[in-house]
Amino acid sequence: MKIVVDTSYLLPLIGLTHTNVQEDFLLNLLENTETIQIFYSTISIFELQAKGAKEAVNGNLDEQIVIQGIQTLCNEDVIVEIPFINSTFIT
Repeated sequence: MKIVVDTSYLLPLIGLTHTNVQEDFLLNLLENTETIQIFYSTISIFELQAKGAKEAVNGNLDEQIVIQGIQTLCNEDVIVEIPFINSTFIT
């Protein structure tokens, strides 16, 4: 099974949460990578940077956590990036 997660599900990687998403949702998915493939859009990297920067500037978040979370996502082989311009994934 293929699952595409949007930025809301990736927020815990930078130390934030979304009210409608369980904080451990992504971790639960990662425990089942033998039966599922996890994907995210390139645009999510931008959204994580923007949200993280806003919260860091407001003093609500350590910028190093944001950087580390995004680097972890980009270097993780289990969660696959879908280029923003790639429409073939949908078909």
